[in-house]
Amino acid sequence: MVTKSNSEKDDVVTPPQQRLHAVVVVLGDLGRSPRMQYHALSLLQEGYVVSLVGYTGEDLIPPLQEWTLPTLTVIRMNPSGPIFLRRFLRPLYYLWRLVSLIVNLVYALLVSVPSKPSVDCMLVQNPPAVPLLIVSRICCWILGYFGNRRRSPGLVFDWHNLGYTMFDSGTTVQKWTKRYEQWMGPKGDGHLTV
Repeated sequence: MVTKSNSEKDDVVTPPQQRLHAVVVVLGDLGRSPRMQYHALSLLQEGYVVSLVGYTGEDLIPPLQEWTLPTLTVIRMNPSGPIFLRRFLRPLYYLWRLVSLIVNLVYALLVSVPSKPSVDCMLVQNPPAVPLLIVSRICCWILGYFGNRRRSPGLVFDWHNLGYTMFDSGTTVQKWTKRYEQWMGPKGDGHLTV
């Protein structure tokens, strides 16, 4: 079977077994992240198979809605925490939220993302850095170890902002998050920034 892209300039015809697979990850509402959606659209127009991972919410941009399986797979998560924890036990809620995000991300990246074709690259949006950067790096290593190609997919960080700047200056959380981003940044294979 041969798949054609929806390119206006010329139709790109690529046999499915030779197509590259990119995973685009947003730790937020997919519909409210037009930049990552346009990254996904550009990859699709270049002949990639794309898996778009993010939260349930708003609709995708109209050009992305025209793409279908197997070229585009949209994986939506809904990691929510108990409301009573959020109101009365904030530290416990944040712990619950962190564990929930890790479980949802690992499941989405290792189980829900199609394994054929093998994942070639993963493009992740930062912020939020916690836990996305380390989970995506570990998932790339796992996919490389158990994948068909026996090499890790490339990991590209799209730095919309530095996550630690979203916290109050001088707080322990801000200092920890800054160190975390400084430690994880060099572990990316590529970087995009505005």
